[in-house]
Amino acid sequence: MRHLLLTISLAIYLSNWSSPQEPEPSYIILLNKTFSDIPIIWQEDEPFAQAGDWLKALQLKYHLREDGIHLEAPNKIAFFWSKEANYINVKDRIVEVTPLQQQDGYFWIPIHSLARLLGLEAIVNAEKYVVKLTSPLKGIEARQNDGSWLVTLTFGYPLPEFPKTATLRQPDRAYADFFGAVLKQVELPEIKDGSLLKGFRLGQFSNEPAIVRFVADVLEPVTIRLAGREISEKGFEKWHLLIQPASKPNQWLGQIFIKENEPKRAVVLILGWLEGGLNLSQSAKIVTVSLPEKPLFGSDLSLSNDGILESVALETEVSGTKLTISLRE
Repeated sequence: MRHLLLTISLAIYLSNWSSPQEPEPSYIILLNKTFSDIPIIWQEDEPFAQAGDWLKALQLKYHLREDGIHLEAPNKIAFFWSKEANYINVKDRIVEVTPLQQQDGYFWIPIHSLARLLGLEAIVNAEKYVVKLTSPLKGIEARQNDGSWLVTLTFGYPLPEFPKTATLRQPDRAYADFFGAVLKQVELPEIKDGSLLKGFRLGQFSNEPAIVRFVADVLEPVTIRLAGREISEKGFEKWHLLIQPASKPNQWLGQIFIKENEPKRAVVLILGWLEGGLNLSQSAKIVTVSLPEKPLFGSDLSLSNDGILESVALETEVSGTKLTISLRE
C-alpha cells in the first residue's frame, strides 16, 4: 500500500412519560467507542438517550430543531425525526419508530428505533445498564481474477476505521479484523478452484470491543491488502480485500481516498501494490502523481472542508492513471 502524505505542518425527571424513571449511570458502546457519562432513561420497551455529541461517534451530523432532529449518516442516509413520527421513510424503507421525547428543551432518542433507522444492531442489557450499537455483517462475496482473489465483506453501517489485515503461518492463513462489527449468520462463498484458497471462516473475535474476524485458509503464503471501500445504494458499506500469492503478486491499484484535509495537513491514501512505485512531481501549487495502473474501484475525491487541498482530480490514461492535486497555498 502506498500512502501519499501532504503535511503543511446526557438526571432529569420526565413526568409526562409512562413509568417515569431517573436516568441511571449507563454505558453506551457505539461501534468501537465507549461512553459512561450519557444519561439514559430505561423505559420498559426501549431505552432513551439524551441527544448530544455522542451521535458523532456514529459519524452522524445532527441539527436540532424545535419539532425534532435532522440526522445525516455517512452512508448517504438522511432523514428528519419529528416528535410525532411513528414511521420514517429511509431510502424507500418505511421504518417504524418510537417518537422522540422532549423535556425542558432536551430531546431523548429511542435507541432501538435509532438502530433500525441506521441499519445498526442494538444490544441492550437493562440489568447492567449497557447499550451497544454495532454494525452487522450482511454478506461476503469472492471472485477469482488472474491468480488473485477479491473478497468483499458487506456491513449494515459504515465502520469507524479501516480493517486491520495480516497473515499467519503454520498453517498459512490471512485475516482481516473489522472493528465495531457484529457477526451475523451469512453464507460463505464456495471455493471451486483451490489453487490458492482452501476456504473462508468468520468469527466474533472480540465482543468488547466488537471485532469480526475474516480468515482465508490458504495453500501457500499470501498477501492480503485492503483494495477499496464503497457505499451501496441501500447504504451498506462494502470493504474489498485482495489476496495474492506472496511469491508472484501482480501489480494493482485499488482506490484513492482523501483521508484528511485540514488547514495545515492533508492525507491522500493510494491503495495498491505498485511494483515500480509512482512518479510524483510538483509545479507551484499543483502536485501530479502518475500511477502505472487503473483503479479497480471508483474514488470519491470531493472535499468537504476548507483544508489545504483545493481540489483533487483523477484521470485515467492509456498507460495508467494521473492524479492531480491542487493546493491552496
